[in-house]
Amino acid sequence: MIERTGATDTANRLVGRFLQHFSLVEAALDKAIATLTGLNWTIAAALTANTPFVKKVDFLFLAEGVVSEKADDARKRLLRDTKSAILKLNDNRVIAAHCRFDHDDNGSIIFRRVTATQTLKISDVTWTEAIVEGMCIRACELARAIEGIVDQIIPFKHRLDFSDSRNSGYVTLLFWIVSHGVV
Repeated sequence: MIERTGATDTANRLVGRFLQHFSLVEAALDKAIATLTGLNWTIAAALTANTPFVKKVDFLFLAEGVVSEKADDARKRLLRDTKSAILKLNDNRVIAAHCRFDHDDNGSIIFRRVTATQTLKISDVTWTEAIVEGMCIRACELARAIEGIVDQIIPFKHRLDFSDSRNSGYVTLLFWIVSHGVV
């Protein structure tokens, strides 16, 4: 059992604060999936409850590419930067949820992170209260950004634009019309 002290309470409070703010990002993703799929709330909740976080992120950005008009450069940059920031915050969530942690004399949290891909790597990750507060602020910003992405999706409209693969059916139709002398 971990001895309860003021320092351990502070470390636990900070980890909990971060996880609470991270949950805002996940809730925004769940809402985005419900909105983009048009599923009623209970069906969408069942779906998202059984979907890993990274798959939810992938779904949002896949949906943007499939159902919206081609993004301009500023939109592409926003999407790329937002996805990257969400995945970076998720990496911090993995640390908070899966790594043993303790405190130091300065009030910081020290996580012992063990990773094993091609080699075993053990590292200490230190979070100060300021770092946790920064991640909490970032989580709130990302939750709003996800809502904005969904609100600003411009529905895709089929047109005779053969540079977009989503219009590829028109090439076949046009070939058939011309080859059958309809035109």
